[in-house]
Amino acid sequence: MYRRMLFVGLGGSGGKTLRVLKRDLQEWLKDHEWEGGFPKGWQVLHIDTPPTPDGLEAGSGSLESSEYLGLIGSGVQFSQVATRLGNIPGSERELMGWRVDAAALAVPIAMGAGQFRAIGRSIAMCYAKPIKDRLEQSIAALNNPSTVAQLGSLYSQVEGESVQGDAVPPIVVVVSSLAGGTGAGLLVDVCDTLRALDPEWGGNSIALLYTPEVFLGLGDGSVGGVQPNSLAAISEVLNGYWWHGGTENTQVP
Repeated sequence: MYRRMLFVGLGGSGGKTLRVLKRDLQEWLKDHEWEGGFPKGWQVLHIDTPPTPDGLEAGSGSLESSEYLGLIGSGVQFSQVATRLGNIPGSERELMGWRVDAAALAVPIAMGAGQFRAIGRSIAMCYAKPIKDRLEQSIAALNNPSTVAQLGSLYSQVEGESVQGDAVPPIVVVVSSLAGGTGAGLLVDVCDTLRALDPEWGGNSIALLYTPEVFLGLGDGSVGGVQPNSLAAISEVLNGYWWHGGTENTQVP
């Protein structure tokens, strides 16, 4: 039995990865003469800042409009995001030390976070509810009985044998760059949301994270923030892991 999967791509790098992944899976389905469409048991979701996905290079494949969540609408300014963040009760503690001064910012966020991770994190906090709602849709689709039946039919056609045993829990694969603005900013909040939505399997997420070296070929003028962004993202991930002083499975070499 093929396992149910939720692939979540964050930011530009995450989205491009998902497009290539889905393209290759569609070719695999075609090679095996599957005519049931793209399986609902393999959910794909790209979350990014712009209202429409960017970086649609030739040959990278495409996603359905329903598989993309653009957080910022056309014409929305960062000052509006900052105002909404300030109105969230108890947000002062979460924003302390890194909140972006909207008056000093000249980044058109409808086109992306401009390689500023703090902008991406601000957008993640501001639009937490749309992110949660869209993840819930994907989880509901995975839990639909017809989804399991469809994957069973695909398995039988490809492997030439009937399905044995009960369906196992789904797996989440989160794909993001550590080095950019939106993806690195969304990473922690999206993973926290997945754990909160389905504690039975949402906490067993797998992350594929691109490090700064991937982008060095773009030239010095395009990678000024990739290393600081990566350091901040990894630091925040570790902070969450060690929250409340947990020391399980940690040893000093």
